Amino acid sequence: MHFHNNYHFYPCPDDPKRVHDVSRADFDNGEPEAATHDRYVTGTHSGRIQCRVTSESPIFVGGLRTSGAPAHASHFQRDGNPAIPASSLRGLISSLGEAASNSSLRVLLDEDYSFRRVVDPKFKETLSAIGMVRRMGDSFTLYPLALPTLTCNLDGFATLPPEYQPLFPLPLLRVYVGKKHEISDRLFPFRTNNNWENLDWHFMNLQSRAWLPGFRLADDEYQHRKPASRQFLLAQLPIDGNFTPRRRVENPEAAKGKTSGVLRVLGCWGNRSDTMPSTKKHELFLPFPPPKGWPKVPIPQSVVDQFHSLCDERSDASFDRFQRDRKKNPLFPFEPMDTRTERYKVAEGDKEAARIAARIRIQHGDLVYFKPNANGTQIDEISFSSIWRGKVKGTTYSFFPQAVLPFRGNPDNKVEDKPNLTPGDLLFGFVEDLGEKPETRATPRQGLALASRVRLSDATLDLGASGIAPIRLPAVILKVQDSPKLPCPAFYFKPRTIPLGGYIAKRDLNPGNHVAQGYKAYLHHRTVELTNAPWKTGSPGDNLEQKAEIDPVRAGAVFTFDVEFKNLSPYELGLLLYVLRPTSEFRHKIGLGKALGLGTIRMDIERVQLVNRPTRYTAEGYFLPRYGAEYDAAEADKLRQDFRKEMNADLRAAIEMIGNPACLLQPVKPPLVAGQPEEKETFRFFVINDGSGRQFLAPIRAAKPLPSLSQPQP
Repeated sequence: MHFHNNYHFYPCPDDPKRVHDVSRADFDNGEPEAATHDRYVTGTHSGRIQCRVTSESPIFVGGLRTSGAPAHASHFQRDGNPAIPASSLRGLISSLGEAASNSSLRVLLDEDYSFRRVVDPKFKETLSAIGMVRRMGDSFTLYPLALPTLTCNLDGFATLPPEYQPLFPLPLLRVYVGKKHEISDRLFPFRTNNNWENLDWHFMNLQSRAWLPGFRLADDEYQHRKPASRQFLLAQLPIDGNFTPRRRVENPEAAKGKTSGVLRVLGCWGNRSDTMPSTKKHELFLPFPPPKGWPKVPIPQSVVDQFHSLCDERSDASFDRFQRDRKKNPLFPFEPMDTRTERYKVAEGDKEAARIAARIRIQHGDLVYFKPNANGTQIDEISFSSIWRGKVKGTTYSFFPQAVLPFRGNPDNKVEDKPNLTPGDLLFGFVEDLGEKPETRATPRQGLALASRVRLSDATLDLGASGIAPIRLPAVILKVQDSPKLPCPAFYFKPRTIPLGGYIAKRDLNPGNHVAQGYKAYLHHRTVELTNAPWKTGSPGDNLEQKAEIDPVRAGAVFTFDVEFKNLSPYELGLLLYVLRPTSEFRHKIGLGKALGLGTIRMDIERVQLVNRPTRYTAEGYFLPRYGAEYDAAEADKLRQDFRKEMNADLRAAIEMIGNPACLLQPVKPPLVAGQPEEKETFRFFVINDGSGRQFLAPIRAAKPLPSLSQPQP
């Protein structure tokens, strides 16, 4: 089955020669003259546009939201009736205006991205060596404690890879402790050693070993190799067959001559049980302390920072669900149980403080998986699990053209990262991002800013024009609005040199070869799909903490609002008229549930009225109406068409196809496997796609049909 993904993108053409841009220096010197609020400028347009909004699908723009499962959201209201707030209309119009004029994305966070690595030997992405982190002043080092998984030759010998050879003068092997059903029980008797001032030593009866020349290790009866082929050396077996570590303080005589060690227990019970990988079957005993003179390997600060960044991303993504139901929803990433009790303390009345407290920072004594650099002189990566996340090269900004990044200056008055202001900045307002805290600037200065020259009113309900009763549909619980998390390269990015697009694997994503698709926008649903209320959950009893209950406004409701504008050039007024109604077929999306089929509206321009300010301040003008002139439909349309002719052809095609329901050739759906319920295991499409599917969201191009995808078979 073919389908249109429920969102697509307006492209961001890399056009550094835009004729309507203004340099920072010119703006600082008062250009353009019209970009001001302290006077009315001759030769510009000021006035009001009266608009009508008609809902063509049910819509819901929320006001108050109550906690609960599900949460109940109520409409934004004016005079007791549903209304559309000016802030929502402004966001809709300004974001489309930015896209249409290929302007700066004024709200764009510069974020790091990560991806989950795969268990595939050809990519060598798993971490298997284990070490102990030691703080040395302001820096960290690592004691290597357990060998990585070793590949064994046909003759039975295992060879340590060259990068690990400086780290392991002796072949230290871990021991697997516990069975799957035991480590999933809260009563499992072991925990990770975390009190390094008073260490709880354990011991086991283990075989001593030494390397043969060339860091080779012969097979022996106490090695734990992967069954059948014995191709991989994983761990070791106790000599006496006793897999239960014993405490040295309780058995001092029995501990003599035995191997001391520490325990690393991740903890697989409680709210972790449902999300713990099924491959997790054991906890670990690690020989410790290492012999005197054992290597201590530096962990560069950049490695620590990357570890923190990846942890923060996972922690922040899981925090809201954890706050809603702490017994059911875990915090990610999983650290060894009971080593970070402060993560789980909720700061009373300060959600942001609790969010920050839930983040992980590396600490003295942490037992981590690691990978060294090529010559074993420093650590290149650390993690709390063998299947960790990889960091994408570059951040959000590095995948977009410089010309569309938010306006940024340099706090020290040096060369700016982005020196030009774009039409969207000048029309809808901007605040310069100096990128530094004021106290760190060598020569502090105030950033530039401009308030919007466009103001909108709330859109209020016109009951007489609506002609429907009741105005609201019965209350309904929405589906969970799942969407693939960034980076999702097959959808959100495209190859830099392939206009038709192409599949991009997560591990391959980098700003040298790939660019962002652009401005995200939701497609409308066809009328035939709306009859089945695609926003309504089919599982009203499941995952209620992620759902909301609403009572949408029916299709056919009519709202009215005004747009006031000041000192606009013909180009700017044409841009404003275009984004209000790009074409007669264009429909906007607004409010909650846009991905599910809610929020389709038609916006009509009723009147374009003008203010003649010089006349207003004469004696004669005192008695004249405020809006003394008016554009007829043909004059307004000419301004709109003049702007439209200047647009990039592919950009114009994307905007007008995404907004035109008649361009839909297939159903609009989220990406699912054939026969799969929409609210169950929504990751399955991407698992198949990253394996054999390799589909991608092709860029929209002029004179070509709207791209579609196909549902893979399970």
